[in-house]
Amino acid sequence: MEGNMKLWDGRYGNNKCLYYLAEGHDLGVTCCVFSPTFGSANPDNPIPETQPRMQYFMLASCGADMLVKLWDVHVSPGYEMRLRVNLQGHSATVNACAFTPDGKRLASGSVDRAAIVWNPLTGEKLYMLTGHPRCVTTVAFSLDGMYLATGCMDRTVRIWRLADGPAVIPVQDGASKTEKLVDVQDAAAPITAQETTEPPQPKRKPLSDWSVEEVCDWLREKGLEQNIETFRENEIDGNELKQLTNETLSKDLGIAALGQRNKILRGIKSLQESESSSTSGQAQANLVALASALPPQLMQNLVSTFAPSLMANMAQSTGPTVTTSKGATPQAASDDKVPDEYLCPITREIMVDPVIASDGYTYERKSIESWLQKGKMTSPMTNALLPNMNLTPNRMLKMLIQRHFGRQ
Repeated sequence: MEGNMKLWDGRYGNNKCLYYLAEGHDLGVTCCVFSPTFGSANPDNPIPETQPRMQYFMLASCGADMLVKLWDVHVSPGYEMRLRVNLQGHSATVNACAFTPDGKRLASGSVDRAAIVWNPLTGEKLYMLTGHPRCVTTVAFSLDGMYLATGCMDRTVRIWRLADGPAVIPVQDGASKTEKLVDVQDAAAPITAQETTEPPQPKRKPLSDWSVEEVCDWLREKGLEQNIETFRENEIDGNELKQLTNETLSKDLGIAALGQRNKILRGIKSLQESESSSTSGQAQANLVALASALPPQLMQNLVSTFAPSLMANMAQSTGPTVTTSKGATPQAASDDKVPDEYLCPITREIMVDPVIASDGYTYERKSIESWLQKGKMTSPMTNALLPNMNLTPNRMLKMLIQRHFGRQ
């Protein structure tokens, strides 16, 4: 998925792209929203005397690189988008973001099951809201900005009061009316300086793909600015960085301080270990993604080879699962007892005949066919228009589900 961003002419249309920004987010953009009060969005804001025709706005975007980004968007004179700040705090894809009506707060919701409330002017993390059992798919503020609603994949909504410390109002399953809401209960307090933890690092590209400047940025993160010019002069890119040794740093690059050499080598080792861990952690996802691309017999051989270890790991990480007799069809079970990839996103029930729709997501065949038969031409997951109505059997996932429950 591309992470490119385009600025369009919303007033006059004509499919006119005003500005194009390549790779605004790594791995894809999930949501964009303008601040309702920043810059020219608020007519009461003072106009710069030096540039009376200047029009500028603040844009928030989020994506699969685990980041929320704030951009300065200039539309007159000329069009330009400049990165203002990266907001780091989520540990998985960020699905949605939203401003309060006064523009003083920004909320984001992520696949990591958390929502974060930020101060968009300072980049400060104000609240870390946890409690959803599945990924957070949407966020929205009340008109007074004192309440935040977060929607979850498990078909529930939580409402957080942000005035004197957040409180939660979980919505009952299937509830849509206010009388279904339970009483407000106390929850976590706002984040203080003492409670703030080090945010996870954003997902990096492979070390071998790093440019010289990206290596220099990494040195700056490590507090080794004094070595940047040396690395730049010697054109140390990602591939060269991986080959560095204590002797090379000392003799070839002239880094005399032992502490600096050790810090660089420890950092390189940490990067390589993180890259290796990330690669192995994708094994199961990659196996499922093969779907129906391979002949059934070859897929059966793959499952027979790899599934036992994968299932063992999943059993350890997901806890107990439902028990069925060998060869039995999996029955509906509690969401917190079944791996999420085995559940249909529409019904939240274990899939028996999983199929891949043209949006790239997998659904239970009966559920997605019912969705389409009702005349819904949009994706149940993204609400975007489906490119086509084709459904491809996800044989790989079906084998994994049958094997998982058949062995219980």
